[in-house]
Amino acid sequence: MKLDKIASSIIQEAEVEREKIISTAKEEVKLLLDNKKAELEGINLEKLTHFEQEIEKMVIENVASKRLIAKREVQVAKDQVISKALHLVREKLYSVKKDEKKYSSLLKNLYKEIAEHFNGDGFEIHCAKDDEKIMKTISKNVDVKISKDISAGFIAKSKTKKMQVDFTFDTLLKDKESEIKEVVSKNIF
Repeated sequence: MKLDKIASSIIQEAEVEREKIISTAKEEVKLLLDNKKAELEGINLEKLTHFEQEIEKMVIENVASKRLIAKREVQVAKDQVISKALHLVREKLYSVKKDEKKYSSLLKNLYKEIAEHFNGDGFEIHCAKDDEKIMKTISKNVDVKISKDISAGFIAKSKTKKMQVDFTFDTLLKDKESEIKEVVSKNIF
C-alpha cells in the first residue's frame, strides 16, 4: 500500500506539474501569438504605408508627365500660330511687288539708305531679273546685275567687294523675325 500511496503521490505531483507546464506553455503561446500579431500588424502597416507612398509618387509623376505633355502641345500650337503669322507677313511683303508703284517706292527708299551706307564709295546692285528696269531707273550711276538667287529686293556690293548690304525680302524678314514673333506673342497669347 505504501507503494500505491507513493505512486499516487507521484502521479498527483506529476499532474500538478503537468498543469503548470501546460499553463506556462499556454501563456507563452499566447504571448508569442500576440507578439507575432503585433509584428504582422506592424509589417502590414509598414507595407500599406509604403504602398500608399508608391501610389502617391506614381500619381505625382503621372500628373507631372501630363502637365509636360500639355505644355508641349500648347507650345506646338503657339509655334504653329507664329509660323502662320510669319507666313502671312511674308505673303503681305511679297504682295507689294504686285503693285509696281508701291514696290518701286519701297526699293527707292531702300536704295537711299544703301547710298548713305556706302557714303560715296562705288557699289553695284544685284537684283532679280524682273526688278532690273526699276533698279536701273532708281540707281542711274550704279551697275545693276541680275541674280538668280534674289526674288525681291536687292543686294548692294562695294566695288572692292569688302562690304555688302542685303536688302532682299528674305533677309529683311529674317532680320525682323524675332520682332514679329514678339508682337504676335504679345497680341495673341
